[in-house]
Amino acid sequence: MKETANIQLINDSQLTEYRSARKQKNSDYDGVFYFAVITTGIFCRPSCPSPTAKEENVRYFSNPYSAIEQGFRPCLRCKPNLQIEKHRSYLSGSEVLDQAINTIESGYLNQNSIADLANLLEISKRYLRHLFQLHIGLSPKKLANYHRALFAQQLLIDNQPSEHLSITDIAYASGFNSVRQFNDIFKQVFHRTPSDLIKSIADKNNGKSERFDDHIQLNIPYTHGFNFIQVLNFMKSRLIEGLETITNDPEPTYYRTFSIFNNDKECSGYFSIQDNTKEQSLSVKIHSDNIKISMQISDMVKTMFDTRANEQTIIKSLKQDKLLKTIVKRYPLPRIPAAFTLFESIIRAILGQQISVSAATTLTARIVKAANLKTPKHYPEGLDYYFPKHTQLQNLDINNLGITNTRIQTIKNVCLAIQSNELSLDRSQPFDQFYKSFTAIKGIGEWSAQYVSMRGLALQDNIPASDLGVLRGLTKLLNQTNIKATSDQKELITPKEVQVLSEKWAPYRTYATLYLWLYDADKEFQNQ
Repeated sequence: MKETANIQLINDSQLTEYRSARKQKNSDYDGVFYFAVITTGIFCRPSCPSPTAKEENVRYFSNPYSAIEQGFRPCLRCKPNLQIEKHRSYLSGSEVLDQAINTIESGYLNQNSIADLANLLEISKRYLRHLFQLHIGLSPKKLANYHRALFAQQLLIDNQPSEHLSITDIAYASGFNSVRQFNDIFKQVFHRTPSDLIKSIADKNNGKSERFDDHIQLNIPYTHGFNFIQVLNFMKSRLIEGLETITNDPEPTYYRTFSIFNNDKECSGYFSIQDNTKEQSLSVKIHSDNIKISMQISDMVKTMFDTRANEQTIIKSLKQDKLLKTIVKRYPLPRIPAAFTLFESIIRAILGQQISVSAATTLTARIVKAANLKTPKHYPEGLDYYFPKHTQLQNLDINNLGITNTRIQTIKNVCLAIQSNELSLDRSQPFDQFYKSFTAIKGIGEWSAQYVSMRGLALQDNIPASDLGVLRGLTKLLNQTNIKATSDQKELITPKEVQVLSEKWAPYRTYATLYLWLYDADKEFQNQ
């Protein structure tokens, strides 16, 4: 094990705070930092139930990868590696590094090179490596390998010693190119082989193995305060008929189909999601014709349900604003309702211009049905179609679906821009790059760009200032709290005034938007 001082970017004030949190076993700091004990060679979450180690034997880290790089292995009691995406204290405002890490954790380097990643982020390979060494202490390639190993361990645990999933299956599902590479890196991280882990799970279960039919089981941890029912309630009015559905038998379950590309190969299937409150995670079952898309689907689900949000930090920030604090106290933190893909959110935004949510949802369902990309008959009821890709939609006749000619032409313009590489559908692209290319398309205005930035790119700091729900909710809130804006409060405030007021809510303006939507729909609260 390397004898190394605490990782950089944890300053003295943070260290004092972290020491106190570790001794108190404060779960609010899980994901904010990690600590390792040099006498045991193990790293843990702050809330780990193990006996409290002496301070002189403890090292603090801002992320689990740094702990692994220094030779520490994950604790088997608190499993710090299974809940690693809550918070990144090492960013220091570096958006490009955040984008790089999110992209790597989505499995991007399973199919692409470091040069591809640098080009995507519009920086040089040298500068990309410099950022990683400076802020994390390891290279992008090592981070990708460690993340694959952590993902593989999660698959092994969640699927137990399943009869239909072999070591080879797990290796490829986790993005490794060979079983040998998988075994080598897994052993480096966990100090034992995948086979050893499977044996220990089987021993714990008295040799019994659970049989899964044709799917991969995956538990995605979420942060404190996550409200699964609240997310489903938001989705219910926006469900695309034939593409996704929600059932309540025996418990609330979300289903949807997918058809995506992995390493230039089209993969299709469907997944289901339930709330596992005991484990504080989403229980996901992925049915697919290609096991290699597991990490990709996992990342897309995390984005859809916003499981990475750090509730404590966001609420603390927004509560400081005297205008928002009353509604922040009333509602649990709403999660960013991201669409499954960026392209899907773009089409929804175009169809939703100046019409109701239900009307836009109906039009979207008509397009899906007209595309007629049918699923196999064995899919669950209600999962009848896949969402069309831009190449399929570009040549589809949608003139008799009740969509205005202007919006039809805008959809065609978007498809052409994607086809000519003028618009990227990669969620990891910088916001400025997307905004510039998206608004350059004829028919795309400010509202559409801001809406897609929220539901398509899942950005935390965007507010659609001209959105009627935002204007209405903020005007009512100003009237209720007797805080004056520059306009007559009997009328709706202007988008310009929204922009001015919202500056204080950075960097969490998207969550402020969601709070305003909740407030706008809450007649009881407004009348109090």
